[in-house]
Parts: sequence; C-alpha cells; structure tokens
Amino acid sequence: MNKLDDFEKYLRDQLKGHAEPEPLMWNRLNDALGRVQPWYARSAFKYAFTAIGAMVFGAVSSYLYLDQQNNQTAQIAKSAQTQKTAQTQNTTQSTLDKLVKESNEQALQGTFANPSVYPIANMVYPIANTIDQIARDTAIHLEQAFLPNHLVNPTDKLALLAAGKIMLPKLALQNRPQVLPLAGRFELSLATGNTWSKLPDFDYHLGPQGMQHAGYRQQQSPLLAVQARVYQNWHVQAGVQLLQTTLEEHFYHTDVFSYDDEEHYLFPYLYGFRQVSDEELHEGPWPYGPNIPVGPETSKVKADYSSVVNQQRVVLPLTLSYHQQFGQFEAQLHAGLAFSFATKTSQTLVVPGYLPSTIYLHSQNELLQTFAQSQLRLSYKANRHFSIFVEPQLRSSVRQQNLVHATPYRSNSKALFAGLSWNF
Repeated sequence: MNKLDDFEKYLRDQLKGHAEPEPLMWNRLNDALGRVQPWYARSAFKYAFTAIGAMVFGAVSSYLYLDQQNNQTAQIAKSAQTQKTAQTQNTTQSTLDKLVKESNEQALQGTFANPSVYPIANMVYPIANTIDQIARDTAIHLEQAFLPNHLVNPTDKLALLAAGKIMLPKLALQNRPQVLPLAGRFELSLATGNTWSKLPDFDYHLGPQGMQHAGYRQQQSPLLAVQARVYQNWHVQAGVQLLQTTLEEHFYHTDVFSYDDEEHYLFPYLYGFRQVSDEELHEGPWPYGPNIPVGPETSKVKADYSSVVNQQRVVLPLTLSYHQQFGQFEAQLHAGLAFSFATKTSQTLVVPGYLPSTIYLHSQNELLQTFAQSQLRLSYKANRHFSIFVEPQLRSSVRQQNLVHATPYRSNSKALFAGLSWNF
C-alpha cells in the first residue's frame, strides 16, 4: 500500500506544471496496478474457518482439562479411602492381637477375672498347630465369653467374628442385588409393534336403506429413538417414526346425489364428497341402470361403492423420562408430546364394474396433529451396553378433530412395542 501511494505521489510530482490527466487515466492506472488487500478481505472463507477452528480447539481443550481434573479428584478420593481402610484394618488387627495375648497369658497363669472364659485356660494347643489356628479358636471363645461386655467398638467385634469365620446370615440377607453400571449417558433404541385406534362416530345421511361399514388399519415402520441423561435418573428422548394408515369405507344402497341433474354425482366419504362423472369412469355406461332423462330420479340414485383413504405420516415423539434400575432390570416412565405430520394422502373410489379412480388430497397434508404421549418401558440388561425391552404406549390428541362426516372427536390410540437398545 505504501509503495503504491509513493508511486502515485511521484507521478503527480512529475506532472506538475502540466495539464491534469483525465480521470479515466487514473482509473485505468488503478485497475492495472490493483490494490493490495488484507487476507481476510480476499477470502471470507479463511476468516470463518479460523473462527470455527478456534471454537473447536477451545471446546476440546476445555473438555480434556475438565476430564483431567475429574480423574485427579477421583484418584485422590480413592487414595484417601484406601488409606482409611488400611488404618482401620491395622487398628482391628492390633486390638485382636492384644486380646489374644491377654487371654493366652491368663490361660497360662490359670487366673481369670471372668469364669466364663475358663475353657480358654484349659485349652492345650499341640505344637503342630499354627498361630493362625490359635487366634481363630481364641476369638471364638472370646465372642462367647466376655466379648459383649468388654468390646465396645463394633468394628473390632466384626473383625473378630471374621477371624473366627462365624457366619452372619442377617448381613448376607441385607445385601442388595448387583446393579449393572451404565456405559454412557446416551441410549439408542429401535422398536416395532402394533397400534390400535378407535374410529369416530360417523354421521352420514345414507337414505332409508343405506348402510356404511368402516375399518381402520395401521402399518408402521420401526420407531427409532435416542435418549440422553440430563440429571441423575432423568432423561430426555426424541425419535422418529413413519406411519401408514388405511381407512376403508364400504357403502351399500346409499343415496348419491347429482350436482348438475346429469350423471355427475357426489360420493360422500370421511373427508367430504368425491365428485365423479360417468366420463371419468372410462366412458362406460352408468352402472345403476337407466334413469329418466328428466325428473326427480335423475338427481339421485342408490349406489354401492367403496372409499379407501391412504395416508403416510411422520411422527416425532419428544418425552421426558425417569429411570430406575433393579439389578439387571430397569423401568422407564415417559411423558411428553408427539407431533404428527401428514406427508401424502390419497383417496380411491371403487365402483363395481369399473377401474378404481384415485386422487391426492393436498389439503390434508398441511394438518399438524399434536398428541399427549405416555409410555412405560421395561428393560432387561444383558450387559452394560445391550438390553431388550417391551413398551406399552398411549397417545391422545390435544385438540379435537372436526371432519365433514363425523362429530368432533379426539384421536386416541394404544400401542405395544418391543425392541433393542444400545447404551453408549
């Protein structure tokens, strides 16, 4: 930059007394020489890359530092616990040796303050017996004789009992079952199962002889979920699931009305009316017999037909859960919300004698349903990482649905899943 400024100054000094160059000449000169720009002005990518690299380096360094501090704290606590345990053992052993020495001296002298320990004085130990055997026998007699009256510290009492190999059934019964430690704070699960839903109350005007029967099926893909521990036994879970639902309705002797007094009729189904003309049915004859060209019978016929509504939905559950482990078993109680999005909806009209006619309902794809979800997961942990589980589940829509041919209702469903989970 300084060199370019000096060069420009030099040119102006040389041109003193002459006519001022035209601005175009200066512009061309500047274009030819160019301007030296700093590195961050030449490439915004380098600036962004440097900032991201600094953040990543700072995050990794902080994690390693905190992890090192935690390890040092754990080692210090472990060393203190080990030292405390060693001191307790030394004290217990010293007390035991003292009591054994005193009892042996009294046994050899034949004088005891407490007559109940007289059997110790009469004990004759063969030379072949080891000192450990003498200590064990002495400890047993001390426990039977004057241990409750003279031994105040319960820790020493337990040490003597352990030296004499006395069984403690009560303490053994109080031991809790082994709890498998978790491998990490995250858990990935994959499950599949069946879902049952209740249909709403339909309100069709089918005529005096009309009938309607409906069936609802769900064909779903596996449910993939990820859990993360946020505080002690509390976890959050997020997942994704694809649902394929089919609502099939069959109509018999149903009054179907024309919308233009010709053979163009409105077929009712759950989401409204399907407008179909005889031309759409591949120009075949009207399947319900000849109608009078004019008159009231033209505007209404009795029809048999079927309506099939297929819908693909994406469900995103988000729950908060509490976990409690019992040995190799674990119970998880979840509560939260599930968001359901319709991605594809189609309606197929089936008239006997004709090919099915299918249309796509784009208005149904814009609907978002919010459900209140609760579930109970019962798991069996084969090891620290791997477990199998069963999970009953309940869902209920937060808002009522208002359909054309049904009274407002809430969608309620229950499901039973089974799957595998991996903790990491």
